[in-house]
Amino acid sequence: MKIQSRTNLDSNALFVLPSNKTSGIQTSLNSRELSLLPEDTSSTTLKVKAPAVQTRQSYPVSYTVSIVTNITFPQTFTADIGQKYTFDSNKIATITKNSTLSVTVLPPLGIFDYLQMTANWLSPIDSIWTFITAAGVIIVPFIIRGYSKKKSENHQT
Repeated sequence: MKIQSRTNLDSNALFVLPSNKTSGIQTSLNSRELSLLPEDTSSTTLKVKAPAVQTRQSYPVSYTVSIVTNITFPQTFTADIGQKYTFDSNKIATITKNSTLSVTVLPPLGIFDYLQMTANWLSPIDSIWTFITAAGVIIVPFIIRGYSKKKSENHQT
């Protein structure tokens, strides 16, 4: 998950994942709290563990994950408006954002799926080889012709 600051203030983001026991999935974050620098992006990894489905025909299974983000700004900050001013507040400014994430669980990969992924990975290499072969078919005759012509000129002198 990424969060982007669109202010010129340092801030903190706290992610809260409500309990998902009703849907049967487990969620966790690498880091629940992130520091945000002005006009910068921070990220954390959301891990989702879904229960096993009994049959392959039962897939895909969709889940909804609720995420609450509390963003807080410092009590004291300095602004540069032609001249530096320091603002001090006795309150912490907070923004709360509720989001939902849809997670779809697909069936486990079988041997055919792994073979297909390998073929897809090799496909660009095959395309490059095809291009090099085609270029060689066009260029090699010119090289041979130039070499033969140069050789015949050397024999005549």
